[in-house]
Amino acid sequence: MNGITQLQFKTLEELFDYYNAELFGNQLQPCIVNLSRHRNAAGFFIFENWQSVKKGDKKHEISINPDTLSMGSEYWHSTLVHEMVHQWQYEYGKPSRYSYHNKEFAQKMKEIGLQPSSTGKPGGAETGQSMDHYQIEGGKFLIAFRRISTANLEALQLPYLNAKKVIHGFDDSTEEDTEQEETSEPTGKSKSGKKIKYMCPCGCKVWGKSGLELFCKICQADFTCDPDNVSIGLD
Repeated sequence: MNGITQLQFKTLEELFDYYNAELFGNQLQPCIVNLSRHRNAAGFFIFENWQSVKKGDKKHEISINPDTLSMGSEYWHSTLVHEMVHQWQYEYGKPSRYSYHNKEFAQKMKEIGLQPSSTGKPGGAETGQSMDHYQIEGGKFLIAFRRISTANLEALQLPYLNAKKVIHGFDDSTEEDTEQEETSEPTGKSKSGKKIKYMCPCGCKVWGKSGLELFCKICQADFTCDPDNVSIGLD
């Protein structure tokens, strides 16, 4: 008899394989699919985040926020595919800076049946730092997703869902919210009066003085400085 953990993560891996075949022509490399909570994020992709102990080869990670599992299979499945597009762009395209969604990303999303939207609704911006999406009726994603409800694909339905109910799992915080809540200097200014935005691969943002060395415990990677985002007198 399979254990609970084995069943849960085996299903996630098989879902990745299914959408890889249906939407990406099996182009994507094998990837570790994980469940982990990240405040205000439905999911994230981290390139080469895992390394083999014996062989030394590296694998990407796609992580889904388990809180989004209560929002319906269509949403969190599309979140998985959204992150798979990030993986496709890393392996075959030209990704922009960390967590930025450029025109190439938007085009690939639409090609596989997801409409990028900053609001998650029609009319939202297709490119930007914070990006949600919605499903395109008649698009490849919904066709593939709806096939899972048939009897021969029941094994692809996740056996355990998060019991916690959430309204929305996407990063919809404003830049002002980020500056106030995630600053590394909550009470004082740097000597220059300027603060710089630092970012990590999973999308966390921190504002602080120049020259900081920061490490993200979520994705186990260093923050990098974004010199294009400098603010004066944020306190």
